[in-house]
This record gives sequence, structure tokens and C-alpha cells, in this order.
Amino acid sequence: MHIIQKACENNNFFFTGNAKKRIKRWFQGGAPVVQWIEQIRPKDKMKVRFLPGAHARYMEGWQSGLTRRTRNAVGEKSPQRFKSSTLRKGNMNLKEKVVVITGGSQGFGKSLASFFITEGSRVIISSHEKESLEKVAGELSCDYFSADVTSPDALKNLGEYAYNKYKAIDIWINNAGIQIAPSLVENVDIQKLHHLFEINFFGYFYGCQTALPYMKKVGDGLIININSTAGLEGKPEISAYSSSKFAIRGLTESIRKEIKDSGIRVYQVFPGGMRTEIYKEKYPSDIDEYMDADAVAEKVIENLKLESPEIDLVIKRPIR
Repeated sequence: MHIIQKACENNNFFFTGNAKKRIKRWFQGGAPVVQWIEQIRPKDKMKVRFLPGAHARYMEGWQSGLTRRTRNAVGEKSPQRFKSSTLRKGNMNLKEKVVVITGGSQGFGKSLASFFITEGSRVIISSHEKESLEKVAGELSCDYFSADVTSPDALKNLGEYAYNKYKAIDIWINNAGIQIAPSLVENVDIQKLHHLFEINFFGYFYGCQTALPYMKKVGDGLIININSTAGLEGKPEISAYSSSKFAIRGLTESIRKEIKDSGIRVYQVFPGGMRTEIYKEKYPSDIDEYMDADAVAEKVIENLKLESPEIDLVIKRPIR
């Protein structure tokens, strides 16, 4: 049996069976539902205190994870699953979603834009290179807005444009990034180092600062920070690039803790090397073995549509 039974006042409930397991996962994942849980006897029973008002929302179907069998046990008749507002918002329908992509005029950003458009999303691509931005927007038949990610005001203007035109920002993808030629740490050019961090880290920071207030208005939304496997472990001769990616990881994990009591999610994608223009200062000797950007973008879309998407999606070679 999957039983939910009100035990006493103050939002306290008993949970057993699969319902207990699901509630426990929500609690551990920081979902904005459960204030505390307590294992009690008999062993299979668990006492739960919901946050104020959360149980009502739960019963109305605003939380994910209950099966049809559980719903019947609590008097629900609809066969559909609850809509999620947890960190892992699964089975995402991308049709009509408003998607903003920085660095969208080339490489991985362009590939992402193409796949979101195929899913029926309303996409706004952004780049500081206005001529190429307009050209790619014409190719993809999508909206565009020129913005330099190193400028917080420019990204603020991008956010205002998207929200004023579409009345929502459902998904914000921080993607713009650069790489510099590999070298030993003592030989890294300081000006290039600062420029790399302005784009690779501060651009993401400003992007999150821009997107979050709009998402907090509705208590929903998704930020995707495009990272790299270089943000999972240090690699020789790319200390600048790897450091910027570790910084993105810290930013992402910190924001997750800040917004854990909302329906907003922050995902990361860690691709393991793609054939894009990011290496234009010096292409790796094994660039032909790197992943195709379209293949990686397809994996991102597939993950979003899973019942339990990976919030830290690692995509390693080989993938063609």
C-alpha cells in the first residue's frame, strides 16, 4: 500500500511505502515541500511535516512523483502525474517555452537553438557579433538580441527585451565562452586571462542575475549553465579555462541552495570537447576526435524530456 494519512495538526502526516521513499528523496533534494522527516515505528512508517501550505499544493497536484496508485489512495482520480516544482522537473514539454541563449550565433549555442526551435520553443539567441547574429537568426527563423555578456547592463537589456516581448523567460542558457591557447600557468597572458574570466565566468554570473528575478516572479524557470569536463577536474596547460569552469560550478551549486524553496532549477552540462570555434586561437591536434555540437545538443534536449533529468549532465567522448 502507498498510504498518506493525516496524523495530527501542524502539517504533520504519516507516509508509508513508495510514497515515503519519494517524500524522502524530495527532502534530500531540497524540494520546497517538506520541513522535516522522522523515521518512527513501525519501521516502514515515516512522520513528515510539510511547509505551511505545501500539503494543500501537494494534494492539488503541484508536486511530482506520485504514481496512479498513490493518487487513488489519497482520493485523486486523475491518471496524470503531478506537475513537478522540484530540482528535477521531468518530462518537460518545450513547446512554446521562451528560451534565451547567450553565445547563440555559432557553435554549441547555435546547435542548441536549432534543437529548441525543432521542439517548438520560442528562442532568442544573443551575441555581441551583430552581423553574424542577424545572419544565424535568419537561418534558424528565430528572434535575436545583440548583447555583450561582459556587460551586466547589456544582459539586463536582453532580459527586459525577452520578458517584455514574450511575458516570460522559461529557460535561460548561459553558453557564451572562449578558450585561449594552451600554455603553462606561468606563461598565461594576464590580459587574456582577465578577458576569459569576463566572458566565461562573469558572463554567467550576470546572466543568472538577470534571469532569476523574472523566474522568481512566477516561482518557476530553468537556468542551464554550459560547463565543461574541464570544470570537473584540472587539466594541464588550460589552467585559465579550467579555473573559469570550476568557478561556474561553484556559482551553480550556490544558487541551487539559494533557490531550493522555489520551483526554479539550475542545471549544468559538462561536455567533453566539441568541434566548435572556441579553439580558434589554437585547435587541438585531435580535434577530429571531438564531439559534434549537434549530437551534444540533442543529448541536452533528451535529458530535459526525461522523467528524472540529470541536473549535472556529463557528456563524454566518443559521441558523433
